[in-house]
Amino acid sequence: MVSADADDTTHPAERRMVLRLLRHWRDISNGREMPAVGALKGDAIPDMWPCCYVLDLGGGKAPCLENVGTSFAEEQTTALNGHPVSEIPADTLLAHATHYWRKVVEKRVPISIGGEFHHRDGRVILYRSIILPLSTDERQIDHLLGAANYRLVVTG
Repeated sequence: MVSADADDTTHPAERRMVLRLLRHWRDISNGREMPAVGALKGDAIPDMWPCCYVLDLGGGKAPCLENVGTSFAEEQTTALNGHPVSEIPADTLLAHATHYWRKVVEKRVPISIGGEFHHRDGRVILYRSIILPLSTDERQIDHLLGAANYRLVVTG
């Protein structure tokens, strides 16, 4: 696991989505420790938004999926909007991209991880994900912005 907390010097042509999303998160923070969910606009990041999801922490209850990007549609997980993360099928990209949300809340910093897993359809997936905290009042984290992308592992 790699913390995205360190200062990165991303090049304007950075290709890695997690680093571009981290840069956007910092930009919309406007000097705050973390941005509010209201600062998040999908149309400001149209190339990344389909790979994003937003978790509503609901004031201490189990987090619910508030928005699930269209890139998760092939997993049939986009229909989970409004449902708790516990209902995400375990063998999906969305499950792997959300499983460490508690650590982000505990540490109060963005965290990025990657790995490999066997998808529910039998493919081997190599993925990279990031979860970034959001706070309306700058004290309590009330939402999380996450994203994930992947590629297939070619065996043979």
